[in-house]
Amino acid sequence: MVDPKERELEEWMQDVHDKETSRLLAKNAFETYIYTVRDWMNGDKEGLLPKDKIAPRLDKEELWFEDGQYAEVPVSTEQYQDRLKALEEFVQSEGGAFFKAREEDRQKAEKELEERAAQEKGKEKEDHDYRKMPASERLRMAAKNKEEGNVVFKAGNLQDAVNRYARAMQHLNKAFDMSPEQQAEHDSIALSCHLNTAQCYIKMAAKESDKEKAERGWEKAVDAAKDAVKINDGSAKAHYRLAFALDHLGKFDEGLTSAKRARHLAPEDKEIVRLESRLQTQIERQNAKAKKMYKKMFA
Repeated sequence: MVDPKERELEEWMQDVHDKETSRLLAKNAFETYIYTVRDWMNGDKEGLLPKDKIAPRLDKEELWFEDGQYAEVPVSTEQYQDRLKALEEFVQSEGGAFFKAREEDRQKAEKELEERAAQEKGKEKEDHDYRKMPASERLRMAAKNKEEGNVVFKAGNLQDAVNRYARAMQHLNKAFDMSPEQQAEHDSIALSCHLNTAQCYIKMAAKESDKEKAERGWEKAVDAAKDAVKINDGSAKAHYRLAFALDHLGKFDEGLTSAKRARHLAPEDKEIVRLESRLQTQIERQNAKAKKMYKKMFA
């Protein structure tokens, strides 16, 4: 028979875990949005975002975020959510031209892909009909699918991009008898597909409001990043994205290992250094909470 006190303690621990998981998801969504907007300001449409207005606001929000990491009372889930909503509304109000251009790009990309698909229809048989295709043709089609994925990724169609990267991998997995040069091309395409797939899932998970769906997205990001690491353990980007996704799943120890590997490969990268520091802080905070919990258990 389970001791009522033990059951009560288990329920309390589960409640604390669930609340902390929700808080971390809200925290990471807020931080991810700041990084995303900074990427936009340095992207191909940077001129459409008023940096003189948005950059100071991002600096202010980032300072608030960093201060919250060391506050005696942790920032609540609601505070992160409210702050994110206000920031999103501000960026959207100031960057109307930017978001209009992004939507136009998305529609243009969809139209181009539909036209390309119509042209290709009838020219290519089903996959089981051309298994004896030479490696060169497999690589060509894989590269084509990868580029299509990049187009729709830039247009914001993330799931479509994931599907096209998956098609590219299907061709790569059926490329045999490759020369050393073809193998190098194969690995390069595969690495890009896995890295981009991880990034797609990271972006989708960060936007997902449903906790279970978000968690599945982060897990898929971890899987894709691990696939990238298998291809090239020397890719700092692969280790960084793996650590980033693990952080959002609350797997801080494993994430810290990946972050340290990324920093070893790219010691000057500020984002990697920041992620490593955050993971270290999370572990220290987690250990402190565990000590308090054990004290309550044996008090």
